[in-house]
Amino acid sequence: MPEVFVNYRTGDGEQLATIIDQDLRRRFGDAAVFKDHRSIQAGVVFQKALENGVWGSKVLLCVIGPAWLTAADGTGRRKIDNPEDWIHRELVMAFDHGARVIPVIDERAQPPLPAKELPQRLKRLADLQYQVYHHRDPDTVLDRIAQDVLDSVPGLKDLTQPVKQAGESAAQNEVHGGGVGGVWRDPSIGTIISGPGNQYNGDVFGGSQFNGPTHAGTGTFNNARTINVGKDDGSAEGEGRP
Repeated sequence: MPEVFVNYRTGDGEQLATIIDQDLRRRFGDAAVFKDHRSIQAGVVFQKALENGVWGSKVLLCVIGPAWLTAADGTGRRKIDNPEDWIHRELVMAFDHGARVIPVIDERAQPPLPAKELPQRLKRLADLQYQVYHHRDPDTVLDRIAQDVLDSVPGLKDLTQPVKQAGESAAQNEVHGGGVGGVWRDPSIGTIISGPGNQYNGDVFGGSQFNGPTHAGTGTFNNARTINVGKDDGSAEGEGRP
């Protein structure tokens, strides 16, 4: 069952809805995102499929274009005011079953939504934090929408991100004994400094830390009892002064 439902009005926000749908499918896979004409198979009852799509979702993205509030039917009545309008119905269903509703507003629609112009059952839309789609910087808002989805559906995996292999880890510095003094360990090299004292207690030191003189500058680079550069098996290739 798709976790994300894309709600939009044909003739107003379908292009933006398609951009969002394509980006989320690239990240999370086709099965994670519901967009009416793409997701509903031929021969399926359209109304039932839409209702199931909303009820099964955890996130509904409400795509709002420039004519979202003003689009009218054949009688001149605003479509959004009609309880049988599919945009209206899908939003009410999402609110009723507790889905996270995220307005995605085309910058040409002049956000935010004015609460006074919304029908009573949809007024809460005006109180929700929204994303604004800027046509000159689409990637930024698409990244934010994807993160919103991940926050709402923790089980989803972003397929565009590299997967770490089991046991894979970057070389990290481990500090034992409180950091100053103690042991400084790099897993790829071995024990670097052990013993009590100051790791660095001066202004600067010159040369190369490992390949040149370590006491060419002022101050004390290390005030430890031993300096071990080598394996972790206890062997040392050199000793510092006590």
